Amino acid sequence: MPEIKFIKSKEYLVLKDMKFEAKKLKNSSSSIYFYVGRAYSRPEYAISICGNDDIGAFSSVWITFSEIKEFLKHLIGTQFGTDEFNELYQSGNNNNAGFIAAVLLSEKFGVIRKEPNEFKYTVVEDYMNKLKSFEQELQTYFTTYDEKE
Repeated sequence: MPEIKFIKSKEYLVLKDMKFEAKKLKNSSSSIYFYVGRAYSRPEYAISICGNDDIGAFSSVWITFSEIKEFLKHLIGTQFGTDEFNELYQSGNNNNAGFIAAVLLSEKFGVIRKEPNEFKYTVVEDYMNKLKSFEQELQTYFTTYDEKE
């Protein structure tokens, strides 16, 4: 495994060289990017949007995997639009909801799927397993940091 570099932010240890990509919902030729971090105070992972190929402001607020799990739990069995994702942000601009939806739809997460009506989404049945698998993958990276400290 190549050497992994980290950034120490105020609340999170961040995988510096690992910006993850998600295709935008409305323009799939463009992407947004997100970092993954691990909280210092508890064993919790979080994501933060960190880049955009096009125009469009975004919030760099950290959203924990626990918040994502709790949010998705309430949407199981329903079809929902991107406006629902505003619940994950205290404030910010209108792009946040679509960007976080793109992240959760991305290959890396894959916890929601697009319905035939292109503006509706559903939670995938095994979303908890997908999140757990991603957490286990992340743990291998953060373990290298823990071993150095």
